[in-house]
Amino acid sequence: NIAFNSEQPGTAIAEIIDYTGRTVYKKTLTISSGYNQKQIKIPSLSSGIYYLRINSDKLIKTETILIQ
Repeated sequence: NIAFNSEQPGTAIAEIIDYTGRTVYKKTLTISSGYNQKQIKIPSLSSGIYYLRINSDKLIKTETILIQ
């Protein structure tokens, strides 16, 4: 589950990036203005540290995630 705030409605791109910088998952999300909570189903990935990046017109957010 991911949660974030947006100033305006629209779309955002959710990406999971591995330690080499390669995008291993990418999905377009529909967002509303204000608080957003989305669930993304992560494909079978090897255990390790990845980065989750949310990118829209007014927001770029990157978080570290751990896959076990």
